[in-house]
Order: sequence, then structure tokens, then C-alpha cells
Amino acid sequence: MLRNSRWSGYVLFCVLCLATGTVLGQVVPPPAPAPPGEAAEPEHVTLVIENIPIFEFRSVFYGNSPQDRAQVAQDRIMALVNKQAEGKVGSKEIPQGVIITVDGQLVFVITPGDVD
Repeated sequence: MLRNSRWSGYVLFCVLCLATGTVLGQVVPPPAPAPPGEAAEPEHVTLVIENIPIFEFRSVFYGNSPQDRAQVAQDRIMALVNKQAEGKVGSKEIPQGVIITVDGQLVFVITPGDVD
């Protein structure tokens, strides 16, 4: 459970406004692998905080699978919540996509491959 529900609610609202996208500290497992002989797409993995889907990672980014990216984002968000940081969410466009930050710290990157 989050220590500061006002902060967590604000962060979740802001992140949802910036991104689309399932239980506290849970990364939804990817779907079953493609049958043999078919080209496998990267697995889609949804980042979930407090039962709220935050974002679905769909692409590999700098060698990090969607599963890895979701886990790192979850870890970063939970570290900020545990620090009881202010919770100011921001975004910044970069050549590789859009950086999502909380209190100026990178939380995750939305890449063109993550967006429909």
C-alpha cells in the first residue's frame, strides 16, 4: 500500500493523462508466445500501479524488452512513492519518443513502437 495516497493519486492521474495503458507493483505477464514458424513480435506488458493500468510497453528500447522496461518503470515509481516525493509529473519530447518524469527524474520512455 502506498504511504501517501494524495501523492499517489496525483501521480497516477498525471501519468494516465500523459500515457495510456494493470495491482500495486504488478507487471501484467505477456501473452503466450507465437507458434513456431511465425515471426514473434515483442511481448506487450502493462505497467500496473494500485490496480490501475498505467502504460502498455510494446517495443524493445535500447535492448530492453517490454517486460524489462515495465519492471524498471515500476521500480522507479515505487522508489519515488517510498521517498514521498512531491509527485510533479512531466514529459519531454526526444528523438526516440517522449520521456515521462516525476519530480524531474526519468520514469520511462514512450517510444513510437509503444503507440498504436
